[in-house]
Amino acid sequence: MARKVKPINPEQRYCAPRQAAKVLGISEYLIYKSYHAGEIPGARELGGRVLIPVMWVYGNETNEGVHSRLDEQGTQ
Repeated sequence: MARKVKPINPEQRYCAPRQAAKVLGISEYLIYKSYHAGEIPGARELGGRVLIPVMWVYGNETNEGVHSRLDEQGTQ
């Protein structure tokens, strides 16, 4: 059974990769891949958990950032 993803609280500064993936409409794997490649500014690891900045998520809701990179990968 799939886990239920909590909506992002607009008052928090960081969110889980699963929440970011749901908002952006991409896979959680791509969030982790982008994090490890250093493509998410302000992302950090705390106690073994990856934290994604909420401002980055909402800044990439349009077809910029991760989405444009996905388009480039799809054409190669």
